[in-house]
Amino acid sequence: DMDDEEKDGEEAKAIELNSEDSKKIAQNRKKKQELRRAAQRFNAQGYKSFSFIQSLGLLENAEDVTEICRFLRSTPGLDKKKIGELLGNSKPLPQKIMKHFINTFPFPTPGEKA
Repeated sequence: DMDDEEKDGEEAKAIELNSEDSKKIAQNRKKKQELRRAAQRFNAQGYKSFSFIQSLGLLENAEDVTEICRFLRSTPGLDKKKIGELLGNSKPLPQKIMKHFINTFPFPTPGEKA
């Protein structure tokens, strides 16, 4: 059996873990809120929203096509039509994004079975 000192130590560890868990939960909640805000802004403004999304810390560089493609592929709630408008835009940045975005999909090479 544990003596009182050991029990106190175990309880302190449990409280510490719960505190860590609650910090992680709060961080996850904040990240989800930021992703929601980013999706709403993208859905309203398209690629003009990338500076705002960068200010949220979701993009390090608002012109880095790799980061932008990761954002487009992994952010829930993005309007597919807005993504299509972005990829169909003839300006230089959207064209770079479109070329990189296409390469994020695993297309089989000719003769390879899908």
